[in-house]
Amino acid sequence: MMDHLLIYIIIHFKNGMKKFTIQTIEEFATSGSQKSWLKKFFNLIEDHDLWNQSVSQILLRMEQEVTTKTTYSAMKSTFLKFTSSLDLEGKTSTESQAELRQREEFIKIQAEQLREQQELAKIEAEKIAEMQKIEAEKMAKIEAEKLAQAQKERIEELTAGFVPEEIPDEFIKFDPENYKLQKASEYFQQDQEKEIFDALLTFGKNVILTGQQGTGKTELAQLHAFENQDPMFKIACSADLRKTDLIGSKTLDQDEKLKQIAGMLTRAVLTANKTGSAMVLLDEGNALIPKVQIMLYGLTDSTRRIDLPEMTKPLVLNKGARLKFVITMNDQYSGTSPLNKPLLDRFNVIQMKRLPKQIVLKIIKNYNVSSEIKNKLFELSEAIDQAQRSNTLSEQANMSVRAIKAICEEIEIFTMAKIENPVKEALEVGIVKKFSEEKYQEEVREIIRKIGF
Repeated sequence: MMDHLLIYIIIHFKNGMKKFTIQTIEEFATSGSQKSWLKKFFNLIEDHDLWNQSVSQILLRMEQEVTTKTTYSAMKSTFLKFTSSLDLEGKTSTESQAELRQREEFIKIQAEQLREQQELAKIEAEKIAEMQKIEAEKMAKIEAEKLAQAQKERIEELTAGFVPEEIPDEFIKFDPENYKLQKASEYFQQDQEKEIFDALLTFGKNVILTGQQGTGKTELAQLHAFENQDPMFKIACSADLRKTDLIGSKTLDQDEKLKQIAGMLTRAVLTANKTGSAMVLLDEGNALIPKVQIMLYGLTDSTRRIDLPEMTKPLVLNKGARLKFVITMNDQYSGTSPLNKPLLDRFNVIQMKRLPKQIVLKIIKNYNVSSEIKNKLFELSEAIDQAQRSNTLSEQANMSVRAIKAICEEIEIFTMAKIENPVKEALEVGIVKKFSEEKYQEEVREIIRKIGF
């Protein structure tokens, strides 16, 4: 019933159609009470101009006007019956249904227009979002370019303002060109270690290369020095390395004048001040005793200086000059100790991986030894390494790539010398006899037998 009333109100009241009248009420009423209630309802609508109000608002106003709930219920019931009997301004049911269909069609059109508006709003929002994205990318690009330029300028300051300086007269003369490498061994890269190593050294960073013997630590450092034409000062580190080996000492020249003999570190600084760049390679740097490690502090931090005995002022690395420090460390070498923290803080560390079989075979490809023997030498290297890792074999000697190369050379030599069993003898002198204790020698021989030499 309420649905019928709602339709009636929407169609006839909202669209401005003819209102029902007193005459309509007279025709409907079958009793005095019906006529009375309908007239009151009619007067209520007329007095308060409720023709254009919603159904809920009309009924609410009617409830407010009557005195009791009983009266409201009777009045509402009569009104609903009355509206259900109306013929909707004399129209037939078919005509009313047509109007309803038209209304439904109109609602559909409005809904479609709403969807179109929402779609347009979505497209517009997407356009705005895309514009915001483009603007953000533009700003990010500008910011990245500014950052890159700032980085470039800061890096360029490392070498800016360099002025070559001749070796001072108080030092015995030496030629930095003599420390340039004439060639470098072939280096077989595994990942990005060469690019990382080159970038760090080029832009003023110090590097530690750590790993097992034969992983290419020294070769990588030498290759960088060769490619960049950096004079390289290689220092073999050990517990008996003396301060004078690094700093130098006093002497008399041929004219009986007191001169300073430059140690390796001093020569490296003097060379960098003259040529612009030099490398210091500290081989097996974890064998350095603490007091020698301390000597490296000044040259590996921002002070860029080294104190020399009997000189009035320290030797300073000049503006723009680069002194590249590289330390190699064998992580299986006995008798070593870790670098102290202050020195370690001045370095970046690159861990060199154990060389895989395909690279080892490339390294030894030019030796005149059968492929079968070469493959077995690699297997022997792996087996010895495993035995040492499990602590069943001493670490006194390692079957490194260097050792494999040496054994290949010895096989060639013994073959040409017509030594009986050249492979066996090469293994004896190349690896077995490097272990001083007989029990370890026998263990290595047993490994050799299992591999099938």
